[in-house]
Formats: sequence, structure tokens, C-alpha cells
Amino acid sequence: ASAAASAAASAAASAEVFAAAEDIEVAGIVRAEPGCSPQRWHADSPHTAAQHRPANMLNVLVALRDVSAGDGPTEVVPGSHVLTNHMRDGARFGAEDIVYQNATNSPELIGSHAEPVRAEMPLGSALVFDDRVLHRGGGNASDKVRDVAFFSFRRANYSTSTYYESSRTIQRYDHRSLAPSVRREFPGLSRPRGPA
Repeated sequence: ASAAASAAASAAASAEVFAAAEDIEVAGIVRAEPGCSPQRWHADSPHTAAQHRPANMLNVLVALRDVSAGDGPTEVVPGSHVLTNHMRDGARFGAEDIVYQNATNSPELIGSHAEPVRAEMPLGSALVFDDRVLHRGGGNASDKVRDVAFFSFRRANYSTSTYYESSRTIQRYDHRSLAPSVRREFPGLSRPRGPA
């Protein structure tokens, strides 16, 4: 398929998810402190069938300041929303391998030869992508924080337990049980104030 046809199909699938969206599943801010390392490659939810199907969730990232290459912009691997399918023939990884930030995750693991794209974004701009796209927040080599707001929309009648935010409540949330690499990505979690 041509790039234009693929882009048109992707836009139509995105519009379908937004039209069928029941609600925002999760929302928040991801912060990259100056000098922080890049996240590990990951997808946010698993595929539900061996054959590729349209997205059940879409991520929308909004730049809360200008995000340049040195600030650690989000990186996405083109076409990886198909390749992250752990149920497809030839997949060498499981669902839990790809949706969590494991050291072994990489574009090569899923069979991608595409060059990752850095989403440098001016203040207020948005990046929308299928949450099964292999992605990561980049390392911040600048001297300022990089804050990006995120909104994850889900298709009606779809749920996943892979978003840690979706099962968190004030009554039972324990940030200390999260992996240190995850705690650093969310403001306030790495430096708890007062009793848990």
C-alpha cells in the first residue's frame, strides 16, 4: 500500500476510535528532568488478536512547552503498531514483554527496520498515535524540564489492565511498588512528601 493510502487508513481508524470513545481512560503529565535517561521502548496495550485490527486506544500527547531534540521528545517507530502484535506468526515476545519497559524491548525485537521519529513539538501542539505503537520518552539533555500532558482515549467496551494509572486509586495507590524507572517519569512519585 502507498504511504498516502496507509496514512488515510490510519486517519480513518483514529477518527473511528475518537467517535466511539467512551471516555478518557487516563490523563496526566509525564516529566523528563534535565539529565534523565530515555525511557525503555514499550507499547501501552497489547493486541487482542493475531490478525491486525484497528486501535482500541489512542494516545494524545500535548506539548506544555516547546520540545526540541535536546529536551527528550517522544520517539515513535513508524509501522510498529502492527509489529508489536505478540500473537502474530513469528513474534519472539509476549504481551507482558512489550507493554512494560523491559531492557530487551527494541525496534529490532519486533522486526522493525524503520528509523524512529522524534516528535519535536512547539508549545500546544499534539501528537496522536495508536497506543500499540512502540514508543518512548527521550533522554533530556537540556537544562530545563520537559513536561508533556497525555490523554489516552479508549474505544467503548474495551478495557486493559496495562495502564498502571487505570487501576490506581487514592485509597490503594502505592508508588513505592512501581519500578524505579516508572516512578521517575511521573512528577512527585520519586520524591514522596510525608507518609505514604
